[in-house]
Amino acid sequence: MKARVRLILVISSLLLLTTAAPALGGGLPPGGTFWDDDGIVEEGYIEAIRSAGITQGCNPPINDFFCPERTLTRGEMATVFVRALDLPRSSANLFTDTSESVHVNSINALAEAGITKGCNPPENTEFCPNRQVTRGEMAAFIARAFAV
Repeated sequence: MKARVRLILVISSLLLLTTAAPALGGGLPPGGTFWDDDGIVEEGYIEAIRSAGITQGCNPPINDFFCPERTLTRGEMATVFVRALDLPRSSANLFTDTSESVHVNSINALAEAGITKGCNPPENTEFCPNRQVTRGEMAAFIARAFAV
């Protein structure tokens, strides 16, 4: 059951972060954490994933904005997955283009868990951390993460 709840949180988080579409499952009442989501339909869901530690915001280190209309990068998506699945961080450097990314440890953790293979098949030596994640890539990440 715990794995199913995490799956729902991951899917909800990714839907919110990539499309600003209504999320699956329940949410928290609106209020409080972010200044830029007040009154939007997804506010309760955004608060839920913040409360669960899956997102911190889009303006570090203050993190008082969520940027609900902005798309998600592949690096950000890696961090969302690592937090939602509680994956161990990795210090390995598995891709040639991630050493300067703030998401490098999450990216490598995602690769070590077999959830990503990179962005330049068949070599898969790059991750493309600043590129937007596609819906197809997101489907592959979810399927690999939950062996569906």
